[in-house]
Amino acid sequence: MKKILFYIVIISIFSSGVIAQDTLLTSKKGIPILPNAGDWAIGIDATPFFQIFNSYSDIGFNFIKDNVIIGKKFIKYNLAHRGKIRLAFNSNTAEQYTIQDGQIVPDPTITVTDKQLTNMTNITIGYGLERRTGYGRLQVIYGAEILFSYQSFSESYEYGNSFSMSNPNPTSYNFGQNILNPGERVTYYEQGLTFSGALRAFIGIEYFFAPKISIGGEFGWGPSYVNAGDGTQDVQSWDAASNDVKYDTYKTGGFSGIRFDNDNFDGAIYLLFHFK
Repeated sequence: MKKILFYIVIISIFSSGVIAQDTLLTSKKGIPILPNAGDWAIGIDATPFFQIFNSYSDIGFNFIKDNVIIGKKFIKYNLAHRGKIRLAFNSNTAEQYTIQDGQIVPDPTITVTDKQLTNMTNITIGYGLERRTGYGRLQVIYGAEILFSYQSFSESYEYGNSFSMSNPNPTSYNFGQNILNPGERVTYYEQGLTFSGALRAFIGIEYFFAPKISIGGEFGWGPSYVNAGDGTQDVQSWDAASNDVKYDTYKTGGFSGIRFDNDNFDGAIYLLFHFK
């Protein structure tokens, strides 16, 4: 029994020494390589760096939404708070030309402009705890986090050719979903607000190829839930009975779902920069 206790003490001391040695790992210039208590870190998607050499690279983040920034605050050398955030607000206008209706002799070079205005909002936030272990520059990370996401999306359309008694089916450009039937075109579409959340366990590796700079990858598993409310669609057409333009508003169905699945198994690769 005494021998067993003795070996346990020796192994514990040796293990402590290894851990301490890792936290004091330095470069040839004496710069600490691994993060320590009090350090901050910020992570960015490494995909653009890979695409410099391979324009067909499909490496990317696949959990919740792309382009999420990772931030960390180390409270111990092997324990860190970590957060995720994405604040995306996009507004795009697309223009296409269509032949002007009402010409006596149709000339395709005489055109009017149809416009599509798209607005999108995507907000993602997350918080988790991360632990790490390893030896030297190669570190294993693991932990859990919770994430929430909010999305909205809308499209509006303007058309150059108008409805009239002599033109009940004006020429209009089809942007993809705005021409429903001959003589019916969408003027506004709004997707129902979408909320999602996830509880995620993760594991991965980081390799410190330079002092306080690492490249890492991870995948996770856990439940996620998404709920999208009903949307609306405004449709414009010609009403022969009233001899005027008719506007109808329709509901579009939402959706919801829950899943348990792996994520990022095909590779989520990022760069991490650590600093005081």
